Amino acid sequence: MQDQRRTIRPWVAIGAVVLAVVCVVALRDVQVTSQIRSLRAEKQELMTDQEELKARLQSAEASVAEFQNRIATPPFESPSITSDSKAQARVVALEAQVKALQSAAHRRAAGPQVPEYDPTNPQSQSGLLESNELPTNTVPMRSWGTEQVLGAPNTERAGDLPTAWASREPDAGPEWLAAGFDQAADIAEVRVRETFNPGAISKITAFQNGQEVVLWEGTASGGVAPRDFVIPVPGNVRADSVVIHLDSARVPGWNEIDAVELVGRDGSRQWATSSSASSTYADGRPPETPPASGFRR
Repeated sequence: MQDQRRTIRPWVAIGAVVLAVVCVVALRDVQVTSQIRSLRAEKQELMTDQEELKARLQSAEASVAEFQNRIATPPFESPSITSDSKAQARVVALEAQVKALQSAAHRRAAGPQVPEYDPTNPQSQSGLLESNELPTNTVPMRSWGTEQVLGAPNTERAGDLPTAWASREPDAGPEWLAAGFDQAADIAEVRVRETFNPGAISKITAFQNGQEVVLWEGTASGGVAPRDFVIPVPGNVRADSVVIHLDSARVPGWNEIDAVELVGRDGSRQWATSSSASSTYADGRPPETPPASGFRR
């Protein structure tokens, strides 16, 4: 009997050990299975997040592309944004950047290299007048007619040439030339290309809210044509036209002008697209009355 007990005891011990091992393995298997399930759930969650982020990115890219297309297609209408000041500031910044890029992309040299003359700064240096696109409207070009000031300069040299405007008489006294532009601008500069007997310009004005504003008035020095008569405009003047006044008796002979450019504070540059004058050598009509409240096309 005792021998039987001695024989059974080792098997009981072995059974207990085997049972313990099985329990440990089963517990470990449960833990591993749980971890695998957790990892799978995390992977699925990450994939879902990735898909969501991808969709959001595509949506954002599409919105940016659409917005850029809207900016690049004139006229640009700023969207109505009232609740998000940051978005509003970004729209303004993007609009200014696009305008600057468009202006830079369209600039090209116009005609001969000519000196600049700034009557407000006698020490002004020479430079180039940069051009913009020609006006889209076309009109018959009469020799020395008012339409000769439209678009970029095309008088290649100094002289009494029919590609520039000239008054009916050479030394008749006060004359004026009005130039209109497609878009109103906060004026930074007015640039006038003088191509024959420069120095007769006595005043340049603009009309703002129906009131005539003097941009510059004085006695300009004579010089060698062609040259760019440049008027820097301080303050805040917004207009879509300017009137160039001349005292033709100051400088003997016809005082001829080839082009007028309006430079905005946003970097925009426009050539005149419409014009009228007190008189013109093209038709010999009697002098007209200067515009009283802005330029009329």
